[in-house]
Amino acid sequence: FRRGRLVFAHNGTVTGLAALTDATSSARAAEVVGDTDSERLFAFIATHIDRVGEVERGVVAAVRALHAGDLGSLSFLLSCGDRIYAHRLGRSLHLLVRHDPIEPRRTPTVVVASEQLTDEDWRELPERTLHVLEDHAGEPRARALVDVVGYLLLLLPFLVWVATVLDDRAIQAFRSGERSGQSAWNP
Repeated sequence: FRRGRLVFAHNGTVTGLAALTDATSSARAAEVVGDTDSERLFAFIATHIDRVGEVERGVVAAVRALHAGDLGSLSFLLSCGDRIYAHRLGRSLHLLVRHDPIEPRRTPTVVVASEQLTDEDWRELPERTLHVLEDHAGEPRARALVDVVGYLLLLLPFLVWVATVLDDRAIQAFRSGERSGQSAWNP
């Protein structure tokens, strides 16, 4: 599908069409001419881009909204002409960077597909992630924008600290035989 400079492809099945439609602007909903779930998903993502006024932030906002619900399998590619956004949810998505700089006779290329198409060194994108594919000093680069595992790893030290603090307070209350409810465990 194409709307202005946005081009969109979806692999999956949207099961939460009503929720998607309710969260789509009337202007973007009016652009839907077919009956496919893919076109409605595109309108939903374009609505988020319109709301924030910038493609990358809009796609990230749309993906976060998609992750908040159970709307089906929503792997997609979206291009704005400068970058390609690759999102994986419910269906596999693989990435291949072809023709490294040491092979100067070839143009460096990035390939994204739902299956590994060759015996080359493909990388499977993790579930529930969004990556942007872009040119970086003449070389293709993929970077994660939404990475659920990455967020969990960032939160892990905080969660360990909270568990340690709570454990220390519980031990203090136990050792002091505290029963009044006025201990460090129950301030």
